[in-house]
Amino acid sequence: MKAKGESMTRMLAYNLSSALDLDDRQLIERITEGVLQDKDISFITIFRSQHNDTLLFQPQKPTYSEQKLFRVPIDTTSNIFMDEGQLYVTSPIKTGQRTLGTLLISFSLKGLKADIAQRRRLIVGLNFLVLILGVLVANYLSGLLTKPIPDLDQLKSL
Repeated sequence: MKAKGESMTRMLAYNLSSALDLDDRQLIERITEGVLQDKDISFITIFRSQHNDTLLFQPQKPTYSEQKLFRVPIDTTSNIFMDEGQLYVTSPIKTGQRTLGTLLISFSLKGLKADIAQRRRLIVGLNFLVLILGVLVANYLSGLLTKPIPDLDQLKSL
């Protein structure tokens, strides 16, 4: 999920650079609209340094704990951090050597956690199946190995 978050954030920051430089709000909205189609994205925030403001794009409203993140300063480096089931990735939005702002994308980890839970259930089920098969094979082999014992006992009494 980290690799996906980093690559999506860098790509979106690159795509947004010309729209921010031209201050084209419609283009910014169209660019972010496509990224918001991803089911793992909670919201996208753009901190614009030239206007000293914040643009928020979201398929759902952020929680209070997410809103405090809106004070992320304009930065020239990418950052990744996690908080309560969310992965946050920031990336600078640059044109040439000039930093126009910072992009913050919040990714929900619910889908990832659901995949992990499903795979755990599958592994537990497979382990149970292997255990049952092991017991059946052991029972069959023990029957094969102990079947000649009564015959040997009869031969001994002759």
